[in-house]
Amino acid sequence: EHAHGQEDEAQLYELSFHHAGLCSSLGLARCVKLRVLDLSFNKLTAIVGLGALRRLRELKLYNNKLTAIEGLEALAELQVLRLEGNAIASVAGLGHLKQLKVLSLAHNALTTLRGLGNLCALEKLDAAHNRLEAIDGVEGCMNVQVLKLDGNCIGAVQGLFRLGKLEELSLNRNRLTSLKGLKQAAKTLDALHISGNGL
Repeated sequence: EHAHGQEDEAQLYELSFHHAGLCSSLGLARCVKLRVLDLSFNKLTAIVGLGALRRLRELKLYNNKLTAIEGLEALAELQVLRLEGNAIASVAGLGHLKQLKVLSLAHNALTTLRGLGNLCALEKLDAAHNRLEAIDGVEGCMNVQVLKLDGNCIGAVQGLFRLGKLEELSLNRNRLTSLKGLKQAAKTLDALHISGNGL
C-alpha cells in the first residue's frame, strides 16, 4: 500500500493547501508531474522544498509571511506566480523564470522593481500597493501588456519606452503631477487609469 501511495503522488497534477495553517513547505519531492500548487493563506516565511517540481506551471503563495523570493530556481516552466499579500521587499530571485507570463506582487513592501531582469514572456505585472517611487526595472519585460501600479508613491511616468506591447497601464492613487513621459507608451495603450493623483 505504501508503494501505491508513492505512485499516486507521482501522478498528481494539481494540489491545494489553501488556508491549511502551514508554517513550512511540505515534502513534495515525489510530485514530479505537479502543474498547479496552491499554498496561499498560510504562515510560510520561506519558499523551500520545491526543487523537484520542474513541471510546475502555476504557484500560488499569496497571503503568507514571505520576506524574500528564493527557492524557485528549478521552476523553469513556471508561467503564473502569485505572491501578493506578503512582506517581500525585493524582486531579486525572479530573473531566471523565462516562461513567466503572470506575476502578482501587489500588497508587499517593494520600493523598486529593479532586479526583475529580462522576463521576456511576462504579459501581466501587478505591483500595486507597494512603496514604489518610480517605474523602473520593467525595461526587460518587453512583452508586458498589463501593468498595474496603483497605490504607490510614483511621481512621474517614465521607463516605459521599451514596453512596445503595453495595452493597459494603471497608476491610480499615486503622486503623479504630470503625464510627461506617457507619450512613449501611448501608441499601444488601450486603457489608462490615473484617478486619485495630483493632476
